[in-house]
Amino acid sequence: MEKDKEIRSYIYGNTVQHLQPTPSEEEIYHRRRETEKERRERERKQRKKQQELDKFFRMDFLSFFLLIAGTMIIFALCCSMISSKASVTRMKKTIAAKEIELSNLQKKNDSELAEINAEIDLTKIYKKATKKLGMVHAGDNQVIAYDSTKSDCVRQYGDIRKDDSAID
Repeated sequence: MEKDKEIRSYIYGNTVQHLQPTPSEEEIYHRRRETEKERRERERKQRKKQQELDKFFRMDFLSFFLLIAGTMIIFALCCSMISSKASVTRMKKTIAAKEIELSNLQKKNDSELAEINAEIDLTKIYKKATKKLGMVHAGDNQVIAYDSTKSDCVRQYGDIRKDDSAID
């Protein structure tokens, strides 16, 4: 029978092909059995590999708790950092507003001081002091010179003795 099958087969193309004999049922059975064994072995290896991966990625309760706790701590730290950054930004804006307010107050004080100084009439004060109040200029022996390097201001805490007062 095998020869009939070989004879009846049609050859395509211009070259002769080597024909393989049709495998017997026993050979087909053995091949199927081997391929099934290979398939089962392959599936077993895949299951084993999947179990190893599952075991690797499986978390116990403690690991899960630590992961959640760590995540919460990081989240709290991020919130704290953002809050601190917002607070610093708010303070910078407040400081800038206070500096502008201070600058405006200083300008206002300077303008009011200039206005007061402009209104002071020294000749009028001199006439009032000498004519109305009877004041006179100090004489040379009445002026006491004091030399200080610490400040421009001198405070008198008591009377000056007569013997120390004359500097010539």
